[in-house]
Amino acid sequence: QEPRIRNHRNTGRLQSIGRIPNGNWLGFFFFLCLYLASLGAAIGILETIVMNLKESYRIQRSRATWWVGLACLSLSVFPALSSTVLGQFQYAGKGVLELIDLVLINWILPLVALMVAMVFRSRFSQASMRELFVKEALVEEALYDKWLFVLKWLIPLMIVGILAAQWWALLGPSVRRYF
Repeated sequence: QEPRIRNHRNTGRLQSIGRIPNGNWLGFFFFLCLYLASLGAAIGILETIVMNLKESYRIQRSRATWWVGLACLSLSVFPALSSTVLGQFQYAGKGVLELIDLVLINWILPLVALMVAMVFRSRFSQASMRELFVKEALVEEALYDKWLFVLKWLIPLMIVGILAAQWWALLGPSVRRYF
């Protein structure tokens, strides 16, 4: 009888894959396909960034590729080391990877969405926005005014409200009692 690991729900399922005839090969090829799919997606994203750098700053493709590769490598150091070297670093009970996730999802993503909404609203004229919305998207003209209202008022107010709620939660109960 095989030993079972306690407090792990999927252990039986993982062991049953090994019992299937050629189950180890099945697992190997599954994870190989998963790896190749993620590698293809990563190369596609890197290619987009390299082409934008090449066109915007007029630099050579090889130089842009090196810059993007080095930037990705340097940004991947903290998550890669978060469970080993940086595993002891904790702030408010959260590890490095959790802190990066907290900052990106709770702060940077809403700020970028707010900036995109504001830049889109300020850079395009009413006529070009109407043309893009109605003709390009094949949407009815009646929805344009509602979309414009959402873009101008609702999205910024919601994002500012979300950021205010995040800030309020960061203050903690000891500071909030003064308000």
